[in-house]
Amino acid sequence: MRVSVVIPTYNRADLIGRTIASVLAQSLPPDEVIVVDDGSTDDTEAVVATFGPRVRYVRQDNAGVSVARNRGAGLAGGRWIAFMDSDDLWSPLKLELQLGVMERVSEARWSITGCNMIGPDDVELAGREGFEAAFPVFRQEGEGAEALLSRFLGRRDVEVAGERVAVLAGDAYDALFLGNFVLPSSSVVERSLFAELGGFDPDLRLAEETEFYHRLAARSPVAVLLAPLVGYRTGRAGQQIAPANSERLILNALHSLDVARRLRSPTARAEALWRHGRAGLLRRLAYTRLSNLDQRGAREALRQSWATGAPRDPGSLGLFAASLLPSPALRGLHQLKRTLA
Repeated sequence: MRVSVVIPTYNRADLIGRTIASVLAQSLPPDEVIVVDDGSTDDTEAVVATFGPRVRYVRQDNAGVSVARNRGAGLAGGRWIAFMDSDDLWSPLKLELQLGVMERVSEARWSITGCNMIGPDDVELAGREGFEAAFPVFRQEGEGAEALLSRFLGRRDVEVAGERVAVLAGDAYDALFLGNFVLPSSSVVERSLFAELGGFDPDLRLAEETEFYHRLAARSPVAVLLAPLVGYRTGRAGQQIAPANSERLILNALHSLDVARRLRSPTARAEALWRHGRAGLLRRLAYTRLSNLDQRGAREALRQSWATGAPRDPGSLGLFAASLLPSPALRGLHQLKRTLA
């Protein structure tokens, strides 16, 4: 087998059919599609069954997306594993272009593509295109994806399926200290490399991709296709990126950053980027805690950010000052902000 597609899912009966259809409609069809149902309580199994033997359905007790992805990867027989979340969509050329690039950029044992944001109706959201829409790191750094990633990766144009495909390839380990830019639904990983790494951390149910792909980058170069070949769904209740999960997402990202720092012998650039990335996450943590009226926690995050080397600029000082307001006044500010939004 050449490529196996692994789709973890939980209560996505209303969406997974469209996801599977986009996988089966690939110009280069996958050799197998494995759906791992992480204990759904809706009609997910019935929806998957409508695709017949083209899709293998596996059910497990609810254990989290990391465990589901690892189980699917353990059952896969392809040289390459393409991960797909059960509410996203693929462009019809996604696998053909990506696997063609992997053949030509032979040093890379994994690959990702760009994405566009889509709403519940599958329509691309205007002004929400590319890596920049999906990942805060590019807004934080004030650079577009191609410009920022070109600081770490080399550009080459590859001929695949009659198209010229823009690719950035090389060592992404240092770049990921600035922030995650890997969408699981865009990734293809060599199965033997996935096995070497031991898969996703089963203890992480949020931001698990941040830890895994940084660990992957420490082991192998990557090939990044800039083209948006994935429709990344947003605006869906219960998503991991929902506001209720914000603090845990940031805390797990901080944990991942510290784990990644220990994967290689330190260099001056990696240390500087680790400090920069950690300071930025702590500032986001302070803002999130302040939004949740955790004023003491917000101040502690800011103090840690400054200790890491972040500047005491007007923005962070303003957050600190806001954290000293009486709770009723802070609630009033939040209400005013929602009214004006």
